[in-house]
Amino acid sequence: MSNIAEHAETIAKYWDKVTVQPAGRTSKWWANKQIVRHQNRLVCGDPIDGFAAGLRRRTAKLLGGRPLKRGISVGCGGAKKELAMIRDGIVESFDLFELSDARINAGRQLFAMAGLGDHANFVNGDAFSIVRSTYDLVYWDNSLHHMMDTRAAVRWSKEILNPGGVLVVNDYVGPNRFQWSDRGMTWATHIRSILPEDFVRHAHDPSKLLRTCRRPDPDLIAKIDPSESADSDNIIGALLTEFPSGTLWWLGGYIYHLALSDIIWNFESTQESAELAMCLAVDELLSQLGENHYAAFLARV
Repeated sequence: MSNIAEHAETIAKYWDKVTVQPAGRTSKWWANKQIVRHQNRLVCGDPIDGFAAGLRRRTAKLLGGRPLKRGISVGCGGAKKELAMIRDGIVESFDLFELSDARINAGRQLFAMAGLGDHANFVNGDAFSIVRSTYDLVYWDNSLHHMMDTRAAVRWSKEILNPGGVLVVNDYVGPNRFQWSDRGMTWATHIRSILPEDFVRHAHDPSKLLRTCRRPDPDLIAKIDPSESADSDNIIGALLTEFPSGTLWWLGGYIYHLALSDIIWNFESTQESAELAMCLAVDELLSQLGENHYAAFLARV
């Protein structure tokens, strides 16, 4: 169903080489506290700290303080987000599926260090062909967009949920293979063109100023990682079809994900950056106009 097995070896080799973000200067938007607070405000109303903390707060409220028993996460990576779900009292244990041995080992170490090793069962394999049981929670965090057939993955998620079970999604839902919209590209480039020089210096070459945005080569993306946003623009339609009573939050991204790519650490500060606040305000307006890279979704069956 998922067609993932055909590409499993290539995908695993790629993600074995992708290292966890090192300590120090922030080069990814999800490591920037101001952007994370912005996202959390969009979901839960408060600019709280912690990646996806706003969605966890919403989920905990839906559950009324009663943790779910058993959850599953496909494409868990290093499982940091799943550990946060357990720590926040949302679910008691996880079956965690991942194709990268390096990431599985990192996840096991993380859970062991937290004293929660017996709350996670890591599996290297294709969950769609392995799973024969049902769950109280299906959790997708920036992994659903790596499924080759996202509609099938969402249907499968519904099929394996127990009555009263919960679906939680926090994911990239933008154009396939990062083929950005013309309007989004125009605004991303415009933001770069008006930012002060010190804010558009390349992360690895400060002498290089990034003033324009370009679409990547989709064939190159598919060659490097066949799973990368292969069917991402079908995610929202599938969620609304299979879980019509669910709640959707649009999270934008054309500015903080695209325009600030490779320049995000120029906005580091011990205080809130006025320039980044401006960028996020534009991003939110674009989101309301229908230009989004990210979304959160919560549903109970």
